[in-house]
Amino acid sequence: MSLVQIKQKRKNITIPLRTTAAVTSDKFFSLGMLTGAIGSVAVGAYLWLVLNGEVQVPHSYFSLKAFHASIQLHFFTGAFILGFLLQGSSRILESSKEVLPLSRLLFPLLFIALILRLVSANYISSILTSITFVGAFVCVAPVLLHTAKDRKISMGLPCAVSLVALAVGALYDTAIPDTALTVLWWGIISVILGIGQQFIGNILGGRRLSLPQSYVTYTS
Repeated sequence: MSLVQIKQKRKNITIPLRTTAAVTSDKFFSLGMLTGAIGSVAVGAYLWLVLNGEVQVPHSYFSLKAFHASIQLHFFTGAFILGFLLQGSSRILESSKEVLPLSRLLFPLLFIALILRLVSANYISSILTSITFVGAFVCVAPVLLHTAKDRKISMGLPCAVSLVALAVGALYDTAIPDTALTVLWWGIISVILGIGQQFIGNILGGRRLSLPQSYVTYTS
């Protein structure tokens, strides 16, 4: 191979989309740590003191309770879920597709939603938060659809359910315990059960859930 051919090949090399997704994911992880420290630890500790009678119940108690629930579900845990799926879903699901470039718009949307939540513009914040998770679903959908059938069911479906549940849950009052538990199970536990199979397989040497071979053969 000549030197000219080698140079030509180097010119044709493009930066993979996963690099862009990884940069975006770092922002989500940073946001998750920030909101976890402020909204989860600080506000959570204060509410715990109120519940235990150590601090007088403030007039803004119910507003703080709603703020704490929203931060916990969407801006803390939700931010980590977004970052993880945008960065690692293609690799974990062994998909032939990558996350859509539209994903770079999701962090600004969620960050603006957080600012609006801090200034008590809860209605607009809820809409933007919901749009963020709907956008994440759209961006990750090609990855979930272009993978093996057993991975679509055992891992892809829980991820899709998680994003849809978080999107819908953002429009409801998560300060209500039943609503918060519903979003927790469908929006957070589901993705943990799905992606956690990869951890069990790689670290603990276990086997992930899979469809019966007869079903895979029949539908192929």
